[in-house]
Amino acid sequence: MAPHRGLPTHHPRAELVRRLQAAWNRGDLDAVMAGHHPDAVYVMIGGLEPLVGSEFRGRDAIRGFFEDFRASFGGLHIEVEQAIPAGERVLLIFSQHTRGEAGGVETFNRWGQLLFFSEGLIVRAENYYEVDEALAAIRAG
Repeated sequence: MAPHRGLPTHHPRAELVRRLQAAWNRGDLDAVMAGHHPDAVYVMIGGLEPLVGSEFRGRDAIRGFFEDFRASFGGLHIEVEQAIPAGERVLLIFSQHTRGEAGGVETFNRWGQLLFFSEGLIVRAENYYEVDEALAAIRAG
């Protein structure tokens, strides 16, 4: 697993971010969902939004989205390129490699995820298809 540039190992969210990335890459959705508050909200901004929807509320809806997404792609792997802490929020810049299950076409993309935390769990995840938009969101506060 690549180092998390920008998120010090002593940062209170560092271990959770590392655990969730590892769980996602091995397909352990139980472990991924354990890091989310029961009432968490997962928001899609750009990119896949018209295809999958713009918002998923609660663990069950988020998990359903994750299951559908993983079913569409094999070889799904993410790496955190950069993590930028901002108070109770952390912006993650990911690189993602996928392989379509139907045709086997491999893809690579970069995207940003702005995480909001409460009680040590993710309460909101804003997923930006464009990294520049994610960076602007964290600068805007």
